[in-house]
Amino acid sequence: MELGGASGAPPRPPARSAGVNPASLRLWWEPDYIGPSRKLEARARSETFDRRRQRRYYRARKTPPDRRVNVKKRTRLAALTLVGALAAVSGFPQSQATTGQITGRAVDAQGGVLPAVNVTVTNPATGFSRSVATNAEGLYTIPLLPPGTYEVSAVLTGFQTVRRTPIPVTVGSSVTVDLRLGVAGVAETVTVQGGAAALETTSDARSATFNAAAIENLPINGRRFQDFVTLTPTAQIDPQRGQISLSGQRGINANISVDGADFNQPFFGGIRGGERSNTAFTGGLVNAITKSGTNQIRGSAFFLDRAKDWAEKNAFGQNAAPTQKQFGGSVGGPIQKDKAFFFAAFERQTFTNTRQVLFDRLAGFTPNAAGQEAFAFYKSLETPFEATNDAWTGLGRIDHQFNSANRFSIRYSHSDNTALNSNSVGNALDPNTVSALSNNGTEKDNTNIVVGQFTSSLRPNVLLEVRGQWAREQRPRLANAEAPNVTNAIGRFGTVNFLPTTQFDKRYQAAANLTWIKSAHTVKVGTEYNHVFADQTFGFNQFGVFNVAGTDTATLLDILGTGGTVANRFDTSAATYLLQLGNLLASYSTDEIAVFAQDNWKVKPNFTLNLGLRWEGALNPTPDAGNTTMLNQVKGFQFPIGRTTDPSAKIPNQLDQFGPRLGFAWDPTRDGKTAVRGYTGIYYARTPALLYAGPMNNYRLPPGDLSIQLPLTVPASNPNNTIYKQLLAIGIDLNRSPLGQLPVLTPAQVTQIATALGLSVNPFFGAQPISMDNDFKNPRAFQATCPCP
Repeated sequence: MELGGASGAPPRPPARSAGVNPASLRLWWEPDYIGPSRKLEARARSETFDRRRQRRYYRARKTPPDRRVNVKKRTRLAALTLVGALAAVSGFPQSQATTGQITGRAVDAQGGVLPAVNVTVTNPATGFSRSVATNAEGLYTIPLLPPGTYEVSAVLTGFQTVRRTPIPVTVGSSVTVDLRLGVAGVAETVTVQGGAAALETTSDARSATFNAAAIENLPINGRRFQDFVTLTPTAQIDPQRGQISLSGQRGINANISVDGADFNQPFFGGIRGGERSNTAFTGGLVNAITKSGTNQIRGSAFFLDRAKDWAEKNAFGQNAAPTQKQFGGSVGGPIQKDKAFFFAAFERQTFTNTRQVLFDRLAGFTPNAAGQEAFAFYKSLETPFEATNDAWTGLGRIDHQFNSANRFSIRYSHSDNTALNSNSVGNALDPNTVSALSNNGTEKDNTNIVVGQFTSSLRPNVLLEVRGQWAREQRPRLANAEAPNVTNAIGRFGTVNFLPTTQFDKRYQAAANLTWIKSAHTVKVGTEYNHVFADQTFGFNQFGVFNVAGTDTATLLDILGTGGTVANRFDTSAATYLLQLGNLLASYSTDEIAVFAQDNWKVKPNFTLNLGLRWEGALNPTPDAGNTTMLNQVKGFQFPIGRTTDPSAKIPNQLDQFGPRLGFAWDPTRDGKTAVRGYTGIYYARTPALLYAGPMNNYRLPPGDLSIQLPLTVPASNPNNTIYKQLLAIGIDLNRSPLGQLPVLTPAQVTQIATALGLSVNPFFGAQPISMDNDFKNPRAFQATCPCP
């Protein structure tokens, strides 16, 4: 099962999980985001507007903040049972992040309500059971049931015992099982096969369920649960960053949870790689849980070999598939029958894709004498190479049932991934790339996650659930070469402009909720705390970047060479040079706190009303703004949209995020075959920590990630107005440096250039810092769906 981060990087190859025999895959969706939004850019950016508030993100960079890092979508393999998956923020389908519930009504043969019926649910595979009594209206609800197949029995003195089996319960589901008891006679026990309602008639979320047969037989390419998610309406892969997009919203606005714990990449957003009751995300929710053991020892093993030579070539005569091998296995069983269980899984993937550096603009092109040097250099870079994606993962899980009222589980998972030459390979379906091998790198990722959960039935109608998570991730990203980057319409060579870099994060998460069942009400209150620490070493243009504008191939080759119309290398206004000035460091923490309350009110046996309110707060860091020279140039500056900002001010805490929700479900035919649903609510999404990196370190001394641009602006009377001439002013003659050995400048040399040109020295001229608006707001969405079956 691939659980990887997502980005603007090329898609990772499919990954498959060990020992997956999912019972079902449950999908919820909701209509598109409602509310105006727009995007402004003029050395400032403002996005996610709604009628009352707006979130603003000022920038003086040319690169959008979500593209500042080419985040690699790494392979993440895990043994997951997909007994739950996609849930939109349509009200309350996500209120049981790792469990489901069985609810219903007990009546006699004439349809009269039966109070005080003892209803017991039992999972024969684990021995888990729980009992409740029906209330005065004959209603019962048994929440917090671990996913599995259950038997439901009803006992009342003077009536036949009724048993319904099998009753499948999936994560987040609410299964209606109505019970009809006849007067006791010869047959004291009546067993009915099945008996659950065909539809969920108490949930306001439109849903679709993929059963085990569908999951095992659907022809998806790989073992990734998101491939199933995309089979439901409004779900797709975000083409910009490869994340799961729900209802047309960006992938970073969705939430991914595994075993009820946050699985989002805390720095970049999207899949990484808590219980969101009354979810904290505007885009939707994806729930998945890991497998657990049962009373029977069961294991599985698999091996996949997909050699590229075994695949037919595509219409262009190219290899249609890379070479991929996957193998692994799982085993689970009892430690103590009906009490304690274990499950363990391991998986390994090796992936090799042969690629080719090919500068298609040079195909069939005949250079003149002035362009011959650059032409020959580019042709020397046209070499084949192999992109890899090798990964392994393992997990172990223990479940312990102290008694029928108390249950505990803990899971540890680890994954490690190394992908060579996988940083800038372009479209995975196209074997050719215009990025030279030097303009590539190695992607690495290492994760360790521990998740624990405790559930307790304090009383038959009062239940407690507590969860916690510790997670740690390291992502070094290495460059194939450390040399100036040269970018133009022909292609790229030299170091990728944002490599090398490292990213490290830790997450501590705790959540607790209490469920109280009273009469026709199921009330749930809860709280959650989420602490994230992020640390990165990152900066653009670390070894300098030569950019050449234009599309004419002959002119581009002339500019890169010597002689010809452009006599000297880069001796033209079409060429610019960017150089990093900072120390690349950024380190900060964020804290999120949330409380919620919701009520599932069965107004009538066939009409359910869901009401809820969630408050969530985000405590943001304060920028280090000790660089008064830079600060004073930006502070008070009026941007084209009329706004000003103070970069030294604290990034605003988000403490006014109140989200009321209202939904209903109606079964007009009272037979569980028709459901009319509707909901409305206000939802908020978190801001990825990545957006805070620039504002946190750009105004520091030394800054973290700031670049300066050459040529420096000179008076019209000064002829030294190109890169070549300005470098020559300090004794660097680019004509003497081959294209593969261009010099790496230092900030001190840029200062020397300014002095040689007689310019006042401003080391931050053109540095393009980023700051946050002092009225910054998290994204907010108002969503609603019309009543429809």
